[in-house]
Amino acid sequence: MDDGQCQPLLPLQARGSRGLLPLAGERIAAGFPSPADDYVEVGIDLNEQLIRHPTSTFFLRVSGQSMIDAGIHDGDLLVVDRSLEPR
Repeated sequence: MDDGQCQPLLPLQARGSRGLLPLAGERIAAGFPSPADDYVEVGIDLNEQLIRHPTSTFFLRVSGQSMIDAGIHDGDLLVVDRSLEPR
């Protein structure tokens, strides 16, 4: 997107297979160097956790600093569901 052109937005189901990420069963303090792979219990499907309406949902990468006060930083990846009312 650096050339000023927008990339086409595809519904999530058209983007390919679903992937599972490992979910560690233990909670750890931030910054503590834990061998988390030793505690993986289940996989977590981010599609199931983050996506309510797959045909209305897409991802956007943030460019710029205007939303820093809202905790959204340059380079962040946003999950956008256009079927929901903004709040």
